[in-house]
Formats: sequence, C-alpha cells, structure tokens
Amino acid sequence: LKMDNMQRCNKFAVAPADLVGNWSESSGSYAQMYNVNTGNYAGMNAVSNSAEFWIAADGSYRSQHSGASGMVGSQTFFTQKYNGRYTMNGNWEVSFTNRYNGKTDTYWCQFEIIRGGRILHLQDKTASSLQYHLTKK
Repeated sequence: LKMDNMQRCNKFAVAPADLVGNWSESSGSYAQMYNVNTGNYAGMNAVSNSAEFWIAADGSYRSQHSGASGMVGSQTFFTQKYNGRYTMNGNWEVSFTNRYNGKTDTYWCQFEIIRGGRILHLQDKTASSLQYHLTKK
C-alpha cells in the first residue's frame, strides 16, 4: 500500500527549460508462432518502435519516429520526421506544431524521477493511447 501511494506522488511539473535537449524512447516485442493443428513452428511476429525528440531553447523542435512490424522476413518499416515549434501551456501541457498532416498536437506532460535521472511522460490529449516515455540522452 505504501508503494502504491508513492507512485501517485512521483509526478513533477515541467518548466520550459527542462524540455531542452535530446529525448528518446524505444520498445519492442515479439511472439513465436506455432500451428495449432500440427504444432510445427510457423515463424515469429515482431514489433519495434523508437521515437526521438530534439527540443531547442529557441522554441523549435525536431522529432523522428521509426519502426518495423510483421512476420520476421517480411516486415514493413516506417519513418516519420517532424519539424516545428513547441509551446508550454503552463507546467503540465506542451503543444508541438507541424505534426501528422500539419496539425498541432497537445500533450499532457510530467516528469517521473528515477535512479540516475527522470522520465518525461507525454500523453496526447485527443488520443490518450498515444504516449511517449522519454529519457534524456
């Protein structure tokens, strides 16, 4: 119970100066596939994603989002790059211009403190399942 209470307390506001720098994340998973009738190996399906943000003190940013998914040996790959401006809306919200299809995306933001640093959590306000959990490089 005490650890559960601590998780709700490990949230810190983000100041504009705190955002400046190079932030990144990466993740992946895979599943080994077997035929349910024969038990024979049917291959591996894998997903891998990465995101990197370069945030400058002058209010500009760049980001790159890359990944691969599908059956190993026939995976599809993607890379998306964005450049624009960012603005802080208080200490718990940040907006980035010129995102997908040129629109502005707004994220709830907060820091979580971990041993050796902090994690910058960004959660899209209109698509809550779109989240970034970034560490500073």
